[in-house]
Amino acid sequence: MEMKKLIGDKKFKPAVIIGIIIIVLILGGAYFWLKARERAVRQEPNGKAAQEEGKLSAQLKTEDISREDLPEGMPDLDKPITASVKLSKEAEAIVRMNIKEVSARLKQNPSKVEDWLVLGIYRKSLGDYKGAAECWEYASKLDPDNPIPYNNLADLYSYFDKDLAKAEENWLKALEKGPDQAFVYKGAFDFFHYLKKDDAKAREIIEKGIRENPGIENYLMKILETLNK
Repeated sequence: MEMKKLIGDKKFKPAVIIGIIIIVLILGGAYFWLKARERAVRQEPNGKAAQEEGKLSAQLKTEDISREDLPEGMPDLDKPITASVKLSKEAEAIVRMNIKEVSARLKQNPSKVEDWLVLGIYRKSLGDYKGAAECWEYASKLDPDNPIPYNNLADLYSYFDKDLAKAEENWLKALEKGPDQAFVYKGAFDFFHYLKKDDAKAREIIEKGIRENPGIENYLMKILETLNK
């Protein structure tokens, strides 16, 4: 159902409309989540980071894989949909519908990395952090050289299903797989600076990024300046 049709229905109250708009903005095709200062999570359209946050060049693997060659450990696509995060009934219904639609596509073609990433985002939005992690871990098996699944897992373990050991492991893995990705440097910096209180490590990460990535040098230098304030 198109968003304009939902908004145009007079029976939707303003608060409900706002809630639905927020859900659609958060969930609409995002591949990764970037944190604002208040730890609000947002996504960029078309899988691109905002220009001031550096260029995102990580490309998702698009080649289909035969079922015989699929990695082991594929998540259960018939797993019950559970919600532990309070949303409006209308917003939750939209998320549940989207989970069913993406799961149906994956049953037809379980090698689609993009769909596993999106399914994880929908699961996460309902508070099903285990389900989200399973989706992103499988995406990392399908596309092991892409930083986005590791970035999503790192963010999940940093701020939602809090496990700092797993968070650190995945931030470092994301940096390894995406050494030229501005969004990964920002996420890793925030983790070590704000959560681990390890400014030495945070500085080391950004300084390495500056040395190796002249294309995003100015953006990374702005991040580094926060340590000098």
